[in-house]
Order: sequence, then C-alpha cells, then structure tokens
Amino acid sequence: MLRRVLAVLVALTVLAPALYAQPVIGVKKTVVREMDVVPGCSYNTTATVTLIFDGDVVLNFTDYVAYPEEGDVASTEPPASSLVTGNLRATTWRNLNVTKGYSLKYSVPSRSLFNVSVQLSADGKPLKLNCSSGYCVAQALKAKTLEYTLTVSAIDPLLSKLQLPISVSWSVDPAYLYPVAYSENPQSVRESGTEVSFQWSSVINGSYSLSVVFEIRGENPWGEVAVSPPIVTVTLDPRVQAALMSRYKSFMYKFLESNLGNLTQLEENVTQLRDLLYNLSKGFGEEASMLESAAGQAEQASSYMFTAAQQIKNLSGRAGSLRGEAAAWLQNASELVAKAKEALGSASRNASLTDEKVKKVLAALNSSAYVNVSAVTSLIEVSRNQLGEVEGLLERYKSILAEIEGLQGQASEAAENLASGAQRLRLMSSMLREAAYNLRSLSEGLARAASLIDSSLGKLSKLGSSSVMPEGFDEYNRTFYSQVAVSLTPGVELRTEMMGEVYYFSLPYIKVKRSVPDVSGVKLESPSRRVASAWPLALLVVFAGAALALGKRGSRQSSPASEEALSRIRSLKERISRIEVGVGA
Repeated sequence: MLRRVLAVLVALTVLAPALYAQPVIGVKKTVVREMDVVPGCSYNTTATVTLIFDGDVVLNFTDYVAYPEEGDVASTEPPASSLVTGNLRATTWRNLNVTKGYSLKYSVPSRSLFNVSVQLSADGKPLKLNCSSGYCVAQALKAKTLEYTLTVSAIDPLLSKLQLPISVSWSVDPAYLYPVAYSENPQSVRESGTEVSFQWSSVINGSYSLSVVFEIRGENPWGEVAVSPPIVTVTLDPRVQAALMSRYKSFMYKFLESNLGNLTQLEENVTQLRDLLYNLSKGFGEEASMLESAAGQAEQASSYMFTAAQQIKNLSGRAGSLRGEAAAWLQNASELVAKAKEALGSASRNASLTDEKVKKVLAALNSSAYVNVSAVTSLIEVSRNQLGEVEGLLERYKSILAEIEGLQGQASEAAENLASGAQRLRLMSSMLREAAYNLRSLSEGLARAASLIDSSLGKLSKLGSSSVMPEGFDEYNRTFYSQVAVSLTPGVELRTEMMGEVYYFSLPYIKVKRSVPDVSGVKLESPSRRVASAWPLALLVVFAGAALALGKRGSRQSSPASEEALSRIRSLKERISRIEVGVGA
C-alpha cells in the first residue's frame, strides 16, 4: 500500500509541470511601412505586418501597430475586428489555426512620418514635374545635365529628435545617364556595361538631403531620358539605433584614449588641476583683499599727510608774521632799555650830593621830605644792572627769533616734503588698487577655468555612467515595442519578437523629354488618297481570311475539293504579295 502511494506521488511530481505549465508560442514580427511619393500629391502610407508563429494551436489574439490611420485592412486571413485606439491599431483574429512556421500577413493604412521632396533641374534650371499614376513627366530640350535632389525630413516630433539610419541605393543605365557629381560621396559604387549602382548609408538628424548630377549620354527613340528613382529606406527598429549609439560610444572612447591616454588617469589629472586652480583662485583673492586694504590705508595716510602739510604751511605763515612783530617789539624794547641805561648812567655820574647837602637844600626849600642819596645811588646801580640783564634777555630773544626764522624755512621744507610724500602715498594707493584689481581678475578667471574644468570633468565622468540613448529614446522605444501580439486564448501566451521595422519610400519614375523626333522626311497624303490606296489591300485581306478559314475546314474534312481550295489560297497569297509591293512602291 505504501509503495502504491509513493508511486502515485512520484507520478504526480513528474506530471505536475506538464499539467500546470502555460504553453508559450513564439511570434516573429516584421513591419514594413511603404510610402508612395508623387510630387504635388498627398502621401499614401501603408504598414505591412508579417507574423510567423512557432507552435501548433487554435489561437485567438490581437496584434498592435503604432502610428495608425483609419481605413480597411487587407489580410491573408480576415480579422474579426480592427480598431484604432490612441496611438495604436488593434487587429484581432479568432479561432485561427496556426502551425509551426505559419505566416500571417496583413496591411493597414499608416500615418505618414516623413516629408519627402523631389526636385529635378536641367543645366541648373529647375524643371516642372507633371505627375500622375506613379510617374512624372518633364521637358528639358537639348539638356546636357540633370540634377536630382532628394530631401527627407521627419514630421513626428519624436522622430525629429533622434538619429535614424537611412539608406539610399540607386542604379542607372550608363547608356543614358552617368553620375558626375554628388553632394555626398557614396560609400560604394559598382559599374558594369549595363548598370551603374551606388549607395549611401547615413542618418536623419531631423532631415536629410542628397543631390546627384547626371550627364545625359543618350535618349530613347521618342527623345526621352528615363530617370529611375532611388530606393530609400529608413530604419525605425530601436535595436539598430541602440547598436549604432553603442558603436558611436565605443568609437568615441577609442578616439579619446588614442588622443588623451587612459581616461581614468586623465580624470584624476583633471581633478587635481581643478583643485589647484580653485586653491590658486582663493589665494589670489585673499591677496587682492590684502592689497585693497593696504591701498585704503595708504590713501588715508596720504590724506592725513596732506592735512598736516597744509597746517604746517599755515603755522609757518603765521609764525613769520608774528616773528616780524616780535622783532620790532624787541628792537623798540632794546632802544628804550639802552636809553634808560644811558639815563641811569648819567644820573649815576651826576649824583655827587651828600646827604647833608640834600638836607640843607630841602630845608631851604622849606620841604619836609627826606631823601636818602646813598639809597638812590644804590637803586640806580641796581636799576642799571637790571637794565643790563634786560638788554641781555632782549639779545637772547633776538637770537631766538633768528633761530625761529631758520626753523620757519625748515617748516616750509617739511610741509613740502609732507605734501610730496602724501602724493607718493596716493600714487602707491592707486598702484595697490590696480594690482588688487588684476589679482581679483586673475582669481575670478582661475575660478571660471576651474568651474569649466569641473563641468567638463562631470561630462567626462558621465560618459561611462550615463545612458547611451538620447533624450526621448525611451518613449520611442516604448512606442515601437508596444507593437506586440497578445494572446486572447486562455492558457496560451504569445512571446512577440520584433524582427525589424523599416520605412520604404516608393518614389516616382520620371521621363524627361529632351528632343522632338524629326518627321520632316515623312510625306503626308490626303485622307481620300490614303483610303483609295488602302481599300484593295483591305479587301484582299478579307478574302484571304475567308479562304484560310475554308482551307482549314477543308483540311479537316479531307474532301477532294480541298486541293482546289488550297491552290486558290496560294494564288490569292501571291496576288496579295504583289499588291503589297505595288502599294509600298
């Protein structure tokens, strides 16, 4: 019993993945958008979708196509429905029996994503193209060269921001046209006796233009030169652009490393240079501030020195006037002292009276005054001595005034020196300010250089970390990768693999009328004569037809009269031949 239970558990364990696993059907999908271009007419674009299934199942599913337009669906299997929802078109099939390798193809109207312009010039002059039913006609009599200009530009803003790969291939018959000049040299040129083929591979960066100049070498019997259109395709598959961007990034790294060396070491060196420039900028800025402070102090000291010099000049002027007045006063005082001294000397010499004589005189004068002659004499001597001292002081004051006169000259010289020093200080202040300005400018320039290097360093560091895809590519990527096939059958999942998305331009075939056939040698006959000369021939042709019919009927019956009928037919043929020769002559 236990063995049976274990066997059942083992069987369930083995079968469980098969019972509960969800079948996955792979779908490979390609989208080709074909745009019919006729100059002067509206564009007609069709998206043709090919789905290849990898599995055997009866399937209900919906397939999505971006950039749709309203219109009917053409499909190898009629869909159940097809609706435009936003920027996608959902086309649904039900109960579709698919097998491994089964292919489903359908077409829907699509939005035109590009503007296309075709211009033709003959000998430098533009031609007017008359287009209808997929081809155009122009006239350029006796033209020697034709210039074909093709311009493709993106209509959708999302596509105009991206670099889309574009391929242009062209083949012409060298007996009629031969390329002699290009606006862009082709990547490949192949020439044989009956064909010249050339090809360009480039990118549309918003728009793309190409011009080719052909030399006209011949024309057909109707005097026309046939210009075959180029084959133009634009790749919309985001994987191709991603690979292209990765290649560009790889080439850029190789170019940088070949010219700049190791990028990591370069980044370290640039970082050190940036830090050095920042430090130098800071140091020069501090020195500029110090010089500005010193310039301000020198200017203030100069102002003080100018004020002191002015005051010394004022004091010197005032001292000069005071010195003159004092000298006059001293001179007057000296003269008065000299006179007083002389008077005292005379008084001393004349003082010969004694006290007794004085008393008698006073008594005779009936005066009660008392005079001490010796005291007066002593006073005179003391006064004379004092006057001598005063005279000495006056002489001393005169010498002091002489010294003051010398000091006055020194003061004026000192004031001039102070003013000159103040002027030098002011000049030095101006020079300090100019030096500070230059240092400040140098500091700011170093700071800007450091900032620029820092910005470049940031861009360099982003090369390895940033996404290779340009702005808007994520939306572009989501738009095209949303074109998936989704299963509506329970238990069945579809895994859609985008095989590619291309845009093909169907350009018009152009005929250029270059010459008019020469009909001057052809003789024109009147209508009546042409009818008169042609009716016997027409009658004989009718008889011959009837005879041939009778002959064929007779040959089928194998009657004896058939031989006679055949001989009549031969004679009629001979007569017809002779008549044709006569009419031709």
